[in-house]
This record gives sequence, C-alpha cells and structure tokens, in this order.
Amino acid sequence: MFPDHLKLLQNFLGEDPQSRIVGNPGTTEALVVMGLWLENYKRISPSDGEFMPYHHLLTLVSVFHPSLSVRNVATNLAGLVLHDDPDDNDRLKILEDLLENCIFSALQASAVTWLREELIVAQKRKLTNKFATADAVETLQYALFPNMAFLKEQDVPALWEYWVQNFPFHLQVANFAYFLFAGTSFQHLVPASMPGAVEQRYVEPLQHAAQTLLTAIEKKEVDDQGQGGEVAQQLEILTMRLKSLPLQ
Repeated sequence: MFPDHLKLLQNFLGEDPQSRIVGNPGTTEALVVMGLWLENYKRISPSDGEFMPYHHLLTLVSVFHPSLSVRNVATNLAGLVLHDDPDDNDRLKILEDLLENCIFSALQASAVTWLREELIVAQKRKLTNKFATADAVETLQYALFPNMAFLKEQDVPALWEYWVQNFPFHLQVANFAYFLFAGTSFQHLVPASMPGAVEQRYVEPLQHAAQTLLTAIEKKEVDDQGQGGEVAQQLEILTMRLKSLPLQ
C-alpha cells in the first residue's frame, strides 16, 4: 500500500481529482479494488506509511465517483485505512481535520462513525491510547457538537437549505451522542462539564430548528420540492434521539 498504491492514486488523480474521478470512473474503481486487495492482505508497510494523504485521496473517491456502490466501497476502505494507522495521534488528527474542515456532510458523518469504532476498539482491546481516555472526545467535542445558536435567527427557507445539506452529519452525531451519554460503558470518556454544554449550544437550538421545520412542512409553508415527507421523517428521528439524551 505504501508507497506504491499511494503513488498510483497521486499520479492518477493529479491536481484536479474531481475531473479525473468523474471522467475515468472505471479506472478509479479499479484503483479502489486494488486498494481493497492490499488492505485485505495487510500489504500496508505501516512504518513507511503516509496515512493522512492516502486517506484523503480515498475520501475524494468516496465523494466524487458517479457510482454509489463505488463511493460506498471507497468510504469503507478509507475507514479501514484510518484504523490501520498505528499512530493514535495521527488517527485523531485525521478525524479532527474531517470534522472541522470537510464540506461534505456525508463524509463528516463517516468520521463520526469511525470515531465511534475507535472508541469501541480501544475499550474492547483494553488499549491505553487517546481513544481509551477522554482525550479524543475532549479534542473533538466542539467539532462534533458545534454551536448551533445561529439557527434560531434563520427563516424557514434558510433552515430547509441548511438541513438538506447537513442532515447526514447531524443524524449521525445524534446517534453518537446517545452512544456516548446514554449508556454506562463510555461515560468515563466524557469530560465532566460536557453534557450540559452540549445541551445548551447544540441540542436545544437544533431541536428548535427541527420543530420549526416540521411545523412549516406540515403547514406547507416551505417549497419542499417533493421531499417533505422524507425530510419530516429525518427531523422526527433527530428530535426523538435528541430528546432521549440524558444531559441533565
């Protein structure tokens, strides 16, 4: 995988990855399949590995490839590569970069999933890395649970636009919050003041926005472009999950 497959991806994608991926879907798919084979047989060479740029190239395929199945495979491979990185600081930096800087909500949602997997593995294997302590959650808490107070100032069309662009991330975060706060297995990873802060800056404004949108959809006050039923279902799931969080 390192350095050969990384170089293949770098040389193929060049300086305009989106155009190369969209214009050459078959070649891109073949490169992803090759990466899966290498990962399956653990042909990784981690001592020489540059995991962050390699992971980044795979996520570009997961975003831009025209085939949903190839995008899903690339996303899966990116997750495996992340977990293969032997440096927990490096893994945390990759997740932090995605959560803070990525403009694609679906990819941010994947980062939340990968974080949960890291926490589970650290506990199951009794590891002593950053994912086994509160360090990881504390580092990522403001990227995971950003200040959503601005939503209270938005009108219905703006709320609609925000939700349809960002729902994958927020639905995944709501599930992650339940995983983190509702059980007893991972409460030791939560900084003491975090639940109340998350409720104030993230949960309450998001609930308010969700209820505003649900009311607007019900009263047909928004141009839903035929997506009203689907969006209403998403918002109901979000609201149910947020209300179930034991943050007091």
